[in-house]
Amino acid sequence: MYGTTDLATLKDRMDEFNPDEIVYVVDKRQSLHFNQVFEAARRTKIVPQTTQLTFCGFGTVNGTDGKPFKTRKGDAPKLTSLFKQIKDMLREKEQNANATDEDLDKLVNATIKFADLQNSRDYDYIFDIEKFSNTTGRTGPYLLYTNARLISILKNELFDKKEISSPIYNEQDRDLRLQLLKFQEVFDRAYREKKPNILGEYVFGICEKANAFYQVNKVKGNLNLIQKNNWCNLLSMAIKMITDVSELLIIKQPRSMDKKAKSK
Repeated sequence: MYGTTDLATLKDRMDEFNPDEIVYVVDKRQSLHFNQVFEAARRTKIVPQTTQLTFCGFGTVNGTDGKPFKTRKGDAPKLTSLFKQIKDMLREKEQNANATDEDLDKLVNATIKFADLQNSRDYDYIFDIEKFSNTTGRTGPYLLYTNARLISILKNELFDKKEISSPIYNEQDRDLRLQLLKFQEVFDRAYREKKPNILGEYVFGICEKANAFYQVNKVKGNLNLIQKNNWCNLLSMAIKMITDVSELLIIKQPRSMDKKAKSK
């Protein structure tokens, strides 16, 4: 029985590793089963009270028909075919006309991972390839293109890298600064609740506010050198945060995208 093998696995892990915590990332429909396994492990003293047993249930990934993919029946799309299908779609987009294979691979990686990690793990969701490969909206490509635009804005700009000490100039300036300041709180919550989507929501918020910022505020050619210096530092912080948080989600920035991105 499943319960027997799970208890045997627990015993082996305790004997071999004696961990402080064991986290089970399993379909949320298995919650009753694992509650029973955890209770049996406690009563039989296979696992002491000092070791935490945590059930992290996740929802189902559904097709466009709303029904869950079932790997046992073989109707779930293969990752290799999914990767190729998304790559072909991205290659056809005008902004990717000159993209290298390496760029496209990173775009596909961002598309698939952000599509999954932007959702709370305990929710079901529909995997829509066209929606998730879009360069606008809550998608992986949107993160990469936003970061590329910010990089292109600062390209060849000379500024003193230091803390921002200026007053807040306008609403978009304030919103971006406040979003950047939330990182520690967001990171702690994502770790505590074991929900990567909290980081996904946060980095998407940075991109939204950074886009709003540079649509309103002129950086290149700004004759107010104090203001320009502060805004360059602000965008530099946004780039670093987008890059760092994306890498926490195992999403990497293509090296040559900044060459193709339009700057303001």
